[in-house]
Amino acid sequence: ERYKYLKENDNKFFVLQIKYEDRRDDMSDNLELEYFKTLIPKYIYSHPVLRNVDNINYLDSDIVVGRHLNVIFKKLLKRRIQDLHQLPEGVSSAYFFQENHGNHRIKEKVLHGGISFLDRSSFRCMELWGMEIMIAANQEGKNPHALTSAYYKSRSGEYSDCVLFGLPHDRDFVFSNEFDPVKNIETTFSHVTYPKIMRREHNPDAGDFADVVKSFHRNTVMINLSVGEEAAKSNLVERCHRSARVRGKFEGYFAILTDAPEGRYADLMAIDDKFIVLQIDENDRRTDIEPLMAMKIFKTLIPRYVYSHPMLQHVENICYLDFDIVIGRDMNQFFASFMERKLHDLMELPSGTSTTYFFEEHHNASLDGQMFHGGIFFLDKNSVHCMELWGNEIVADGHDQKQRDQISLTRTYKKIVNGEYSGCMLFRLLRGDDLLFPDDSDMKDQKVATFIHVTNTFRAATIPVEVQDQYFAYVLELSRNERKSGVSYTSRGVHLDE
Repeated sequence: ERYKYLKENDNKFFVLQIKYEDRRDDMSDNLELEYFKTLIPKYIYSHPVLRNVDNINYLDSDIVVGRHLNVIFKKLLKRRIQDLHQLPEGVSSAYFFQENHGNHRIKEKVLHGGISFLDRSSFRCMELWGMEIMIAANQEGKNPHALTSAYYKSRSGEYSDCVLFGLPHDRDFVFSNEFDPVKNIETTFSHVTYPKIMRREHNPDAGDFADVVKSFHRNTVMINLSVGEEAAKSNLVERCHRSARVRGKFEGYFAILTDAPEGRYADLMAIDDKFIVLQIDENDRRTDIEPLMAMKIFKTLIPRYVYSHPMLQHVENICYLDFDIVIGRDMNQFFASFMERKLHDLMELPSGTSTTYFFEEHHNASLDGQMFHGGIFFLDKNSVHCMELWGNEIVADGHDQKQRDQISLTRTYKKIVNGEYSGCMLFRLLRGDDLLFPDDSDMKDQKVATFIHVTNTFRAATIPVEVQDQYFAYVLELSRNERKSGVSYTSRGVHLDE
């Protein structure tokens, strides 16, 4: 469903779904992504429509085509005919652009893996590249350029049944980035590398990475929702706020949308000049639906409240967190990875499409289950329409005491997919190591993730308070005096007014 728009508007656009058995849990995300490239011939020639094609041109999705492809296709065909005359029959081959503008003496990286030209003979070369990726995974990154290793082994004769060829850049390939855009350079392939400065393998201290992360902090607000007397009595907002500042290293605005009495969060405002209280407008309360769903409806109003505040009108990103979530580690890596994903998605959507990002609710969720986790989501100025659609479904479910906002959210998505709702796209983020629902064992082992959700309504009740106290003392980096103060940071512990 993710590429439904392209499928409907291009009858030659195909989606090849990655099979579960091809996933590699023994690799980092980046190596697994590279490994999938080696499976492209298998997927192409297993498709009933594509099995008849002679040539495959693979492009990373951050590459753009700048001129008619006939020029390079003719050039490549001529080159391949010459090469085939010199190769023994049956030898596998694959073509890549040269890295470092063809300077093969630079052994750091010889071939650029973002663009490749394959055919039916390329299976063996792709298999060997995949083998080098597995070696790199076993060496824990000590052999980061698997394609380069495959290249040298094919040239030395160690891999005798494959030859990898390097193509010169000429006017067919150029790198560009956000800070050095393509300046009227007519080239066949432009690799727009600005998302790459935000990938996980980059040094967080490097200039480009740091600039992107600083921009995210400057243009982002993190927000909690606290509604009702019990919520106001608890210290969960304080817990979430502290974890974001101490563990998450978050430097942007932190807001709370609440109906708590005035002054409830005065202590936080006193110690943090970027802490903002957004008071709920009584006219927004829904008395015609169940109280729990009436509270959930405020999640869908967050963009309106945020962009109505004079200090927040400039922010570009909103990160909503249920107040029983804590941040377990530095958020910069997650921010960078998320912005990379978002940039890619926006390039493929019609202009003006409303978007919102949620984590997956379950690893194996289907359209019939709860696909999205409603406790964490990421918004921007264009998200208002998506929030309105979700709000419509919450109201429709509002008379059922057993309903959850995640179910309303999944139904919103299904209506988008089947065309009943338009102008909005909901995206799922994989949990990976970014979202953790800890149990008793996880807490005892001090396991952390970027976002740790100890659900106040269920999960916390199954974990002993003393285990939670020790865990949150570790995550929040409480001092010895703070641990002795008697204030508990568990959802069932000592409240602030006690």
